[in-house]
Amino acid sequence: MKLGTEESRIRLVPDNAKREALEQATGLGRSGDVNIELSRMKSPQQAFDLYLKNLVRNPRLDADDIRLGFLLFDLLEHNLGSQSFLLIPMSDFHMSQIGENGVLYFHGTRNCEFGYDFLEKQSLLDIANKCRLDLDTSHLISLLNRLHSFFYITCTELCEENLAVNRIGFEYKYQEVLLSEDAKMVHIRLNERFNKIDLTKRWGKSTK
Repeated sequence: MKLGTEESRIRLVPDNAKREALEQATGLGRSGDVNIELSRMKSPQQAFDLYLKNLVRNPRLDADDIRLGFLLFDLLEHNLGSQSFLLIPMSDFHMSQIGENGVLYFHGTRNCEFGYDFLEKQSLLDIANKCRLDLDTSHLISLLNRLHSFFYITCTELCEENLAVNRIGFEYKYQEVLLSEDAKMVHIRLNERFNKIDLTKRWGKSTK
């Protein structure tokens, strides 16, 4: 089955999905909806570069986590291009395998304003390595899963399991949904709430 067409839409992982790393480090989301808890936090008076501040001052992240987080912020902050990326080299994937007439369709508009994304052939792996991150696909997937689990981003693997018809009734709040080790393409969106709040005093000490 071809994924992301009008008839076989992808269900995006919602913002209020379970985030185990964030929950363990800050307690947020442990007793309810993480989105609601974040929305109740007041913005600091000095609200400058908070997303990047929250990224850099998380002691549980390593250098590669932070570097990829910076890159994604740079790529996605202004939503000027496609939010869908290959996790393999561009030469290894044919875009005819996904979407319809250059468009990737999603179920509903809660997590994507228009219910679709214009497809653009771009490889996050290639982009990252041009920026000297020196990653392979396996490591890239691992880093994306960590950033997703801390809620810097929300990743949805473009795969049959995430078709809307296959996610009916799925309880995202109780089961963390991460990229599989076989992921080839992913939709990524930033957590814009991290632009408005300061978590730097809430991160637990590093467990590394």
